[in-house]
Amino acid sequence: MKKVISTAIASLTEQEADADIDHSREIIQTMDKEPRDQLTCVRVYDDFYRCNWWAPGILPGRSESIFQGLEISTYRIRKSHFVRAVIRDGQLVVEDATHKQSPLEEP
Repeated sequence: MKKVISTAIASLTEQEADADIDHSREIIQTMDKEPRDQLTCVRVYDDFYRCNWWAPGILPGRSESIFQGLEISTYRIRKSHFVRAVIRDGQLVVEDATHKQSPLEEP
């Protein structure tokens, strides 16, 4: 995941007045997604968020979901990232904070 920088969202004085802001909505607007993806973003703590890309569950050998009317119940998480979102120079900067495996950890 690359670093994403959004458009300016607020002045620094506005940010200082309300330092505990949830940027979930702005993060969703900046993330890339595929057609039919549903992106969710939840603040975990401080500047850290969990983003999940939900996509329709496709059965093997089929190009579409078998339950067209109940498609929402067949969605699966296609991709998930832990991100950090901070304000720098009046812009929201979203960085990948997903845990990287250290050389000491086994796969």
